[in-house]
Amino acid sequence: MIGDRIKEVRIKYRMNQADFAKSLGLSQSAIANYEKGVRSPIDAVLRLICDKYNVNLIWLRTGEGEPFLQPSRDEAIEAFCQEALRDEDESFRRRFVAALAALDVSDWEVLEKFVDLIERSKKEKPPETERDKIIRELDRELKEEERLAGESGASTAG
Repeated sequence: MIGDRIKEVRIKYRMNQADFAKSLGLSQSAIANYEKGVRSPIDAVLRLICDKYNVNLIWLRTGEGEPFLQPSRDEAIEAFCQEALRDEDESFRRRFVAALAALDVSDWEVLEKFVDLIERSKKEKPPETERDKIIRELDRELKEEERLAGESGASTAG
């Protein structure tokens, strides 16, 4: 049902019906009626949702295909900042965006070096998987058992 897909978009953006409606220039009751299936949105409303929230129009109408279009880099940054601004005042994301906004030129240079270092380390060494951790731990335990066995064998031989 199209109302379920509208609700899915709203929930993805962590908005209540009133905020979602306001962002589209609609009433909260209109969104509630769409989501309940009481009314069907007109084409202009569907297009507005798609444009504003990067939704695939075919998916919104039919449920077929991917729900969200891949945003451009600038659109992704904008969406992140908008979501962070909807967070609680002291949330990490909101404090992080505020900290970035306060950086001067020399701070940006230091941050750039830090990011370059992170990117290089990711390229050089892939992240450890759970399997890698288990193998490493088993290997450590085996070496410890071998060491202990060697010590006990040396003490019985003397």
